[in-house]
Amino acid sequence: MTIKYRKIDMNKVSKLYSDPAQPISNIAGKFDVDRTTIDRWAKKFNLDREKPKSTKPHFEGEIALFKKEWASKDMDYLRNKYKVAYNTLRHWASDLKARRSIELLNRSFFNSELDSEGNNDIEDLGYSEILEIMKNQNKALRKLAVNSSELKVNIDSKVPILVVFSADWHLGDIGTDYESFDKDMNTIRDTKNLYVYLGGDFFDNFIKFESMADGAINQEPILLQRHLTHEALKMIRSKILAIGTSCHMYWTKKQVGFDDIKEWAKGLKVLYTGHGGLLNLKVGQQVYTIFRRHKYRFNSQYSPLHSAKQLLRMGVTDAEVLVLEHWHVPGKEEFYWADKKRVALRPGTYKEYDEFALEHGFYGARKACPAVILFPDEHKILAFLDMYDAIECLNGLYGNIIKQK
Repeated sequence: MTIKYRKIDMNKVSKLYSDPAQPISNIAGKFDVDRTTIDRWAKKFNLDREKPKSTKPHFEGEIALFKKEWASKDMDYLRNKYKVAYNTLRHWASDLKARRSIELLNRSFFNSELDSEGNNDIEDLGYSEILEIMKNQNKALRKLAVNSSELKVNIDSKVPILVVFSADWHLGDIGTDYESFDKDMNTIRDTKNLYVYLGGDFFDNFIKFESMADGAINQEPILLQRHLTHEALKMIRSKILAIGTSCHMYWTKKQVGFDDIKEWAKGLKVLYTGHGGLLNLKVGQQVYTIFRRHKYRFNSQYSPLHSAKQLLRMGVTDAEVLVLEHWHVPGKEEFYWADKKRVALRPGTYKEYDEFALEHGFYGARKACPAVILFPDEHKILAFLDMYDAIECLNGLYGNIIKQK
């Protein structure tokens, strides 16, 4: 085996070694050797290393200046001024309780700025400094990513209102009933005293999942799906109480980290409840509680609204109106829990033909937007499986107070 020896310029080693501000480990790194090799060379070649004069701040003014510079200056500046190694500066900062500014730390974190020795501020940060960065980034990210779990809406009305629950549009699929969708959107837009709480799965959005290839091959271009959804939301914007997301919509965020629905809600200036949350809806003098999720656990093939009741049993919410989506099979059930009348609802879907459902033996998908009538002067809820029945009932009882324009 042949061993190749590199020719080392000892003059360069000697020059670096004589500088007390140069850490031995950095000198070793420059020549790609271990620090023990540098120590051995120093003994063999009688290399001199000047004993550093202490430049550590001692007096009140010096300490104040060091703290100020530690908070605002980069490491190269500090090393050149104080003629000590980076680790020495860190020890001083720890002893003197000096703190780097968050702006400086963030700049180093995001830009990966290196000093002349190839060090990054972040690489050698202490516990408290890293924690400070993480806490501040966490606050910023929470504002962007975390949704409110409880919201309030006030409708100043002297007459009963109608709240419709619509979800699982699945625009873009060949099995979607666009005629019914168009009729419902126009009815929602044109009917007075009618409001809508929108769930998720507005469009198919099969962007990756090979296991759902049946859906992917039957969808129209996602660009058209997204655009039609956005235009529909703009069309009924004045009627939207809140809007949430779902599994199909969340695939985009899983792939690219971007929440389409949240950004649309922000642009339309409507409330966003994400995967689910509690809506406190004040109508006149009455406050009604509505809890909506796209999916929940504890489902039953025999009772489509079993999981809605489990929301109460598991202590997730104490809402009066419980809305779950996703199954595509509409449902309505009224019952009492803890001496309160409750209403459990499931919207249907416009995607009445679904090869994925047929393959796996799911039946019963049909279109329906459940609705509740809420009264302003007494605490009373009337529930309906379909919004057109609710419109007919309210018009019959109150003389066309919500007749279409």
